[in-house]
Parts: sequence; C-alpha cells; structure tokens
Amino acid sequence: MKWPIILVTGSGDEATAVAVRLFRSGFKVILIVHNKPVDLHYHRNFTRCIFSGTGQVEGVPAITFSLALQQDAVSTPPKLTDFISFALANRQVPIILLDELKRGQLIEAQYIIKLDDEIFNRLKSHLPDEIKVIGVKPEPGVDFWIGRQGKILGQVQYPFLEERKENNLSKFRRPMAQEIEAPLEGVFVASKGIGERVFEREEIGKLNEIPILSPYHGVISGLINSGALVKPHTPLAEVTTGLQGADPRRLPVEAFALAGGVLEAILYDWKERIT
Repeated sequence: MKWPIILVTGSGDEATAVAVRLFRSGFKVILIVHNKPVDLHYHRNFTRCIFSGTGQVEGVPAITFSLALQQDAVSTPPKLTDFISFALANRQVPIILLDELKRGQLIEAQYIIKLDDEIFNRLKSHLPDEIKVIGVKPEPGVDFWIGRQGKILGQVQYPFLEERKENNLSKFRRPMAQEIEAPLEGVFVASKGIGERVFEREEIGKLNEIPILSPYHGVISGLINSGALVKPHTPLAEVTTGLQGADPRRLPVEAFALAGGVLEAILYDWKERIT
C-alpha cells in the first residue's frame, strides 16, 4: 500500500502530537510552520527544532530546510522538493517555514491538517486541488473535523453522522494555568526553568533588564525561549497553580486525543479511496 503524505500546519503541542502519532503509524508527515514562532511550550514540541535545525520529540526526528542546506544534503541549486524527498526517504519530518515557499510551488500531499488558519490560508496556492482537509471545527472546505475540546475532544465528526458522541474528559479537574504577559516590547531572558517552583513576586526572568515577577505561586509549566524578541502582551511564562497535574515537559493528553481523531479520519478516508 502506498502511504499518503500529510501536511500539518503549525509546530505547537497539537501539531506535534498529530505529527508524532501519524509518523509512528507509518505515514509521511510534513510540518509547515511560522517563521519565528513564540511558543510557551517549545521545550516539548517541534517548535524547538525550528531554532536548532533538528531534534526529536517523543522519538520522532525532524529537520529544517536550512540545516539540510548547511549539511549539503540537497542538490545545488537547492530545491524544496528535493529537501522533502530527502527527509521523507530518511524517515524524518521535514519542517518548512512559510517564507521558504515560493510562488507557483506545489507541495504534493493527500491530506492537510488545518490547525492554524493563518498558515493554511497562505498555503492554499501551494496545494493540489484534490487534497483532503481535516480541521478542528465545522466550516466550508473541511472534509472531516475533530472535536478540539470539551465533551467531543478527539471525536471525528463525519459529514454523514448527526449524533455527537460525548466523553468524560471535561469532568476531570484540571490545574489552573496562568499566563504572565510582557508589559512592553523587548528581549526576554529567563531565570527560571520548566518544572521549577515559583513563589508570588519571585523573578522569572528579565525583559530589557527589567525584572519580571510572578503574580502567582505554583510551578513553571510554560516558558518562551530565552533571548526571544517579544511584543507587548506576548505570553512569557505559564504558571500552574494549585495541585500539580501532568508533567509539563511532556505533551498533554488532550493533544494526543486530538491526534487520535486525526489518525482515525485519515485511516477511514484512505481505506475508502484505495478500495
């Protein structure tokens, strides 16, 4: 059986969980990402690979176009299609920045996972007409959509079904995650790390050498990459208050629940297309 190629929009927790689950299931996965993402949870998802050029998440390897060029892994003059073929042939997830897409360039794929509207809209002119779209809300142009939260988290909402199945995930009490935003534009340098406990009015880092104090008592569960240039109101850190929940260094179960729905939808549709 020929395995389909799947485009995933974004590099955050949801996109990473989808890519990981599809990759482990044998599918060929391509990530299309923002040029300079600011992500509170970059430490546990594929966003960190954008800055380092390569890396693994949950044992799944990824590589960027720029690093492949530095390693002379693609031909000269460099072609994006050659990079994609190289990465997929070596069982890696190719990461493509939006700015690396050229006008008129077509990316061959059978499915696209619409998790990021901005990326998807910029990708439209690069997609084949027959590509299937899997989203996270009912809207025109989406072939299947997956429940993103609440009682239908991870449930595939097929167009031929009216009934919405429920699950009990919304009944679990989740720890409170509070974000700390940048008061002004500047360069943020962290003084705390993921999983560290922080007290109210304790410093978590500096923004333009100005101390940023936590208004909360809890555990650092999210933190942007140190040295990032941020705009006002950009989330700098996330503090989980109250009873400590899941390990903040691991992808959340909700992201994997969504990924499971994506996998189900693709397997269902691909089976119908090849039989």
